[in-house]
Amino acid sequence: MNYARFSAYYFLFFFTVAVFAPYFSLFLSSRGLSSSQVGLVMAVMPFVGILLQPVWGMMNDRYRAHKGTIIVGLAVISATMFSIGTAHQLVWCLLAAIVIAFFQPVLIPLNDSITVQAAGIEGYGKVRLFGSLGYAVFIVIDSYIIHKYGISRFPLLYLLTSFVAVVPGLMLLPRQQRLIDGNGPVGNRYAGLDKLFRNRSFVLILLFTLFVMISQWINNNFFTLYYVNLHRPLTLLGTVYAISALSELPFFFISGRLITRFGPEKVFLFAAGVYTIRWCVLGFGPATWVIVIVQLFNGMSFGLAFAAGIAIARRVSDHTNHVTAQTVYSAVTTGIASIVGSLLAGDALQHFGPEAIYVTAAITSAIGFCCMIWYVMQSKVHGKDGQTAAVRES
Repeated sequence: MNYARFSAYYFLFFFTVAVFAPYFSLFLSSRGLSSSQVGLVMAVMPFVGILLQPVWGMMNDRYRAHKGTIIVGLAVISATMFSIGTAHQLVWCLLAAIVIAFFQPVLIPLNDSITVQAAGIEGYGKVRLFGSLGYAVFIVIDSYIIHKYGISRFPLLYLLTSFVAVVPGLMLLPRQQRLIDGNGPVGNRYAGLDKLFRNRSFVLILLFTLFVMISQWINNNFFTLYYVNLHRPLTLLGTVYAISALSELPFFFISGRLITRFGPEKVFLFAAGVYTIRWCVLGFGPATWVIVIVQLFNGMSFGLAFAAGIAIARRVSDHTNHVTAQTVYSAVTTGIASIVGSLLAGDALQHFGPEAIYVTAAITSAIGFCCMIWYVMQSKVHGKDGQTAAVRES
């Protein structure tokens, strides 16, 4: 495992995330779409991604086309951004979202799957933190450009960051190796799908974490519109995002140790509790300085929940279907969660105002938090505490 090269690649690749994630919803809004329509467009992308993710996975496993997929994906997304630069109709934005969705949902999972296999659960967080650092660095630059030149520069910004990710970024990424897990190659990941869904622990975990991750995707897709609709200073938006990303660094670094010591379920439970508190505070539409302080707890919630979720999927599966579990977990907590979160947040903003976005997030997160408390208590009763050896790589 070449930590330096993987870390440098993550740092550069997340420049593209620093453009797309915070500003795509605002860009759609600037095209004249209503909040509900923005939610619909944002929901279309993960829906298409869920359908295509198995195809991309099998293609990359068979042809080792990791770098090629990212190059083509970033190029197509950039071209599509430019195509809707002057569009003001919902139908064109939906068509563009479908094209983007052919590649966007698979880019980060491709990176994560390779890194987890190469570095293991404990090493993954130490590499992933450089993605957060890259995000924090560029979001400040990104925010300044958007504030000075307008959201119309969004497509050009994405093109430039894609170039950075491709040209020196992908040169740093080591050559992809064919990965083996369980009884055979990763390409056989769907052979144990039926067995996986007969696993009661996996199904319960999938459902409970889904509620929490719906709240995270509400935040991912609608924080910018929430902030703008509260009429807060746009000049500070980049700083707010940077603080949020920087807060992830220490928690990604120590996530492996915490998961090994306490078990992934308990770490996720803690993160879910922090999520719920964050969304409750934002649900009151507080002063800007309070919003900034709330971002300091992003690492304690997102950073830990993200790493623990990956470990949980492995914990509740067995050696014959570890990769299948990872794939299904990712599809549910990034795909389905994003779809539901986008639709809920869009309607909440449209009909009740920006504060309703986070009231909705708080409710969904609280449901997941309470369910996880029950699950952890039941696990103790039945002697399934989920400790050290269970989360280590095979």
